[in-house]
Amino acid sequence: MGQDKKKIKLKLFAQGVSAGFPSPADDYIDKNLDLNEYMIKHPAATYLIKVVGNSMIDAGISTGDILIVDRSIEPADSKIVVAVINGEFTLKRFRKIDNKIFLYPENSSFKPIEIKEEMECQIWGVVTFVIHSFENYMPRAFALIDRNNFYVSCEQVFNPKLRNRAVVVLSNNDGCVISRSQEAKSIGIEMGQPIFKCKEIVDKYKIQVLSSNFCLYGDMSNRVMSVISNLCPDFEIYSIDEAFIVFQYDRNFDIDFYLSGIRKTIYRWTGIPVSIGSGTTKTLAKAANKIAKRKRELNGVFNLITNDTEIDKYLKEINVSDIWGIGYSFSKLLKKHNINNAKELKNIPDSWIREHLKTPGLKTIHELRGIPCIIIEEANKPKKNIITSRTFGKDVESLNELNEAISSFVTNAAEKLRRQRSVASFVYIYIMSNPFKECERYYNSIVAYPSIPTANSLELIKYSLIGLNKIYKNKIKYKKAGIMLSGIIPELDAKSNLFSEPYPDSRDEGLMKVMDKINTIYGRDMIYPLSNGIKNSWGMRQLRKSPRYTTKFEELLTIKI
Repeated sequence: MGQDKKKIKLKLFAQGVSAGFPSPADDYIDKNLDLNEYMIKHPAATYLIKVVGNSMIDAGISTGDILIVDRSIEPADSKIVVAVINGEFTLKRFRKIDNKIFLYPENSSFKPIEIKEEMECQIWGVVTFVIHSFENYMPRAFALIDRNNFYVSCEQVFNPKLRNRAVVVLSNNDGCVISRSQEAKSIGIEMGQPIFKCKEIVDKYKIQVLSSNFCLYGDMSNRVMSVISNLCPDFEIYSIDEAFIVFQYDRNFDIDFYLSGIRKTIYRWTGIPVSIGSGTTKTLAKAANKIAKRKRELNGVFNLITNDTEIDKYLKEINVSDIWGIGYSFSKLLKKHNINNAKELKNIPDSWIREHLKTPGLKTIHELRGIPCIIIEEANKPKKNIITSRTFGKDVESLNELNEAISSFVTNAAEKLRRQRSVASFVYIYIMSNPFKECERYYNSIVAYPSIPTANSLELIKYSLIGLNKIYKNKIKYKKAGIMLSGIIPELDAKSNLFSEPYPDSRDEGLMKVMDKINTIYGRDMIYPLSNGIKNSWGMRQLRKSPRYTTKFEELLTIKI
């Protein structure tokens, strides 16, 4: 709020306004009302903050509200405050109980936070007013857009002969089934099934088996996400083949028509079929999506935004183990207590859920009841850890091959790090032997610390290889290795030391920008550190891999004319 704020003047009536017959109010007009004077006592210390989330919903504060926060006011017991805990903003009620400080939510799905000495906590300001708009209010709904049999669908876009056929895509090193066409599912191929165990079925039904082509799948996923972002600006990428969107509706809004339009546009632009389920919460949208996939007569779209009786009818069809947020152990516990479907779970008392399923379970129950507890996450939220690992196509014994693998992993991870404009403070490296062979078993790991936080691939590789040399053991058959970049902070927060300049605006950053630009224009790995190796004999086994149709000029789709 600046000093030159624009004043809004309204008429103030000295007499209360009658809710019955009109009163001669004109006779009582007293003076002009300035909302700034009423709501803002300390302009230099006052800030406006927008709310996202539902932890204070019982205090009348919800997503979209605007807080007026005064930093000059000292926090007092029961005041609602904006606090910073371990670098993250939160909104809670400030409480002092038995000489201890707590931050209390106003939502039973969230737990109070006790402020302890070891925590980094700052009371940023005290909330004085909440602006809650009712003008043009329309309820919000969620929809989950899920690509059907995504990896197989990507292959079918560029190879029409695979359509209406039983097709499976295998995991790294052609191990297990990770994607199946509907025809393969009908035959009985299970998700995660090792391909060697279903060789007889594959041969009998002439199932098309393909190696994974993650370059193709990643690019096609980005294309679908781009279409979604154009159609629905308020969205969250949940996984490589799933995205949540948020939209507003009223009684005249045709939700089915709207979602069907999104589905048709995605298919027309990318060739990828999707299923869309909608609900008043993310959990209900997930449930609706399962129904949309299961019932062909719905044409890939199902709307679960309706009255409670209709919702219960469909929730009764959903097995408790298929509910989003209910894992294997929880579903086993629920079935033991004769809770078998989503409708039965929805009606369980909060006290029982809080005792047995804790806070996460309570959030799920509230979501099934139509109370949003899980918000849309920021689409491009920076990652706190970046992991790259691989299972080798063959056993690796030499240090040179492990050096090449670790160098390649760091190169890939550092590229992602720079994409989110961050730097890493340390690298975690691990190597492990083949647990399925009769040989000496070995696992070891180490943490390598660059001189300063950096996103320079060459620096990160240098320290990672020094660490690898310390844990490498000769005459071991290594099957897997990996790295994790951690201690990630925004690049602008990177500090220098006496011997090194900070990464931003350094020669290191300039070099990485050039390398990234070349690889963006001419294709991935057009330029890379020599330590990555050239032949990569340790690479994954992919004997049935399709071309990278969208990312390599030499592998473009060819048409005979």
